[in-house]
Amino acid sequence: MESLLEHVKVMQIHITQGKITCISKSESGQIEESSPIDYDGDNFTFQTNPEHIKQIVDQDLGMIIGDNRLSFKTKDFQYVVALIGE
Repeated sequence: MESLLEHVKVMQIHITQGKITCISKSESGQIEESSPIDYDGDNFTFQTNPEHIKQIVDQDLGMIIGDNRLSFKTKDFQYVVALIGE
C-alpha cells in the first residue's frame, strides 16, 4: 500500500452506516479497503490527501462526524475536514 500511495494525490472516503471505505487510484492500480465503524447517520463521500489519512490511521484516535465536518483528535493534534455538499 505504501508504494501505491506515493503516487496518489487524492483518496476517496465513503462513510456509510457501519462502514468506512477508502479508495485510491493511480496509474499502477487501485486499492480499496473497508473497515467497520460505529456510525448510523447519512451516507457521504469526501476526498482528501492520502498522506493525511495515513497519519490519522497511524495514531490511536477517534473520529467525530458532524453535519458539515469530520474531526480527528489526539492529545497532540486535531485534524478537521470540512464537508462541502455537491
